[in-house]
Amino acid sequence: MSTDALELIRQGDYIAQGLESAGNTASPEPKGENAMSGVVTRFKRRTRCSDNPTALNTLRAIYPDALELMGPSSSTQLRGLTLFWVLVLLGICVFSLLITPQHIRDGIRLGGYALWESIIISSLGAWILWRFCLRPIPYLLRTDLFAPDNQPLIFDRQNQRVYRLFDPNQGSTKGRWWTRAPLPLQGVEYHWGCITAEHRVQLITRGNSVTRVHGLVLVARDFPKKNEPQGRLLDEFPVASSMVLGETTVPRLWEHIRRYMEDNGPALPEGEALQIDERPTTLWQSLGVVSPFGPQFWRWWRDSRFMTILVFIGLPITFPAFTLWGVGNWLSHKTTRPTVWPKEVHKRIGQPIQTSLDTSVPD
Repeated sequence: MSTDALELIRQGDYIAQGLESAGNTASPEPKGENAMSGVVTRFKRRTRCSDNPTALNTLRAIYPDALELMGPSSSTQLRGLTLFWVLVLLGICVFSLLITPQHIRDGIRLGGYALWESIIISSLGAWILWRFCLRPIPYLLRTDLFAPDNQPLIFDRQNQRVYRLFDPNQGSTKGRWWTRAPLPLQGVEYHWGCITAEHRVQLITRGNSVTRVHGLVLVARDFPKKNEPQGRLLDEFPVASSMVLGETTVPRLWEHIRRYMEDNGPALPEGEALQIDERPTTLWQSLGVVSPFGPQFWRWWRDSRFMTILVFIGLPITFPAFTLWGVGNWLSHKTTRPTVWPKEVHKRIGQPIQTSLDTSVPD
C-alpha cells in the first residue's frame, strides 16, 4: 500500500457520518454549568474564558506557525482494552461450545418436551453468539490491531485552518489494514472562522455512582448562504481525551488554543512541556501501564493508592482481567502504524521545529 496520504478534502465537500440529515439547523442553546448532559457552554473565539490557559500535556509538535495536538484516542493505557473484550467474547464462545453438545444429548435422551427445549435454547444461543460475540470481533480487532499510532489535530495560525484525520474504520483508507505500513488517513480542512467550541458533559453510570464526563468538542459548519443564520453542520470532533478534562480544565484548554489562533499567544504555555509519547515495548511494561501488577507498582501506589488497594483486594478477579488487558495492550502497541498527513498540509505549515519524544515505558 502506498505511504502517500490521500488528498486533503476541502471544507464543504465532506459531512461526517451521522450528521447528513442535520442540515443547517440552529444549534441548541447551552444549558448552563449545572447541566447533567449536553452543551454546558458555547465559547466565543474572540472572548477570553480563562485567565490560566493550559495545553494539558496534549501538545505533540510545534511548527513555525501551527500546533499539533494529540488525538483524543491516543491514550497509551487504553490501547488493548478492545482486544480484552475480544478475548472475553472468545472465552464465552468456547464455554458455550463446550456445554451445548451435552445439553443436546440430554434433550435427546429425555425426549419429548426436553428435546424441543434443548433445540430452541441451543438455536437461540447460537444466534446470540453469532450476533453479539462472533460478528463484532473483526471490527473490534480492527479497532486495536494495526491501528494508527495517533490521530492528532493541527491548528494552522498562518492560514487560519484546522486539520483533522479520518478514522480508518470510516472507510477512509484503501488496501489491507493488517500490515505495519504507514497508514495514509484521509484529512479534511476547516476554516477557523467556521469553528465553534463547546463544553459538553455526559452522564456515565459506574456501579452505584453517576459521574459527569466533560469534553471539549469543536463544531464545524460550512459558510452560511444567503438568508441562512448558520451554515450546514459538517462535523463534530473532540479535542483531547475526556480522561484529562474536567469542569475547570475544559475552558483552560480552549483558552490556550483560542489565544494561539486569535491573539498570537505562545505555542507552549510557560512551565509546560510537550507530550512525551511513552509506549511499552514488552508485555511486562504493558502490564505496568494498565495495572499495578507490572514494573510501575510504586507509581500506581503514589498516584492511585485507593485504586491499587481495591485491585489487590479483588486479586482473583483483577489479576486475570488485567493480564488479558496487558496482553491486548502489548499486541496493540506491537502492531501500531504511523499515520501520514496529506502532503498539502506540510506544504502549508512546514516541518516541526519541536516534537514530542518517542520513548519507551521504563522497566
